[in-house]
Amino acid sequence: MIAEMRPLTEITVEALRLLYKELGIVNTIRFLQQFTNGLGNYTEDRAALFADQTLDDVIKQIKERRQRLSSSRTVRPNISAVSPRESLRIRSIWKRRSLAVV
Repeated sequence: MIAEMRPLTEITVEALRLLYKELGIVNTIRFLQQFTNGLGNYTEDRAALFADQTLDDVIKQIKERRQRLSSSRTVRPNISAVSPRESLRIRSIWKRRSLAVV
């Protein structure tokens, strides 16, 4: 079977209609945003952003931020070593606190 060659714009319009129908407008937009090229010139922006900093300065800032974030996170219980019944109890407690247990 030979497929007919349709114009790319026609295919795009049909694809967008299908995405909208199946996913809704918000999720269609979120999906399409994955494929945008972005704006500006990253090389120039990066040079301007880090002009007054050394590599050691940047690494220090990254480590400090990671430390701040890790110390502010809630510690979740390790439920792999408990019985299935106890595991369910722990999960229900965390769900009531609106936190997901992984």
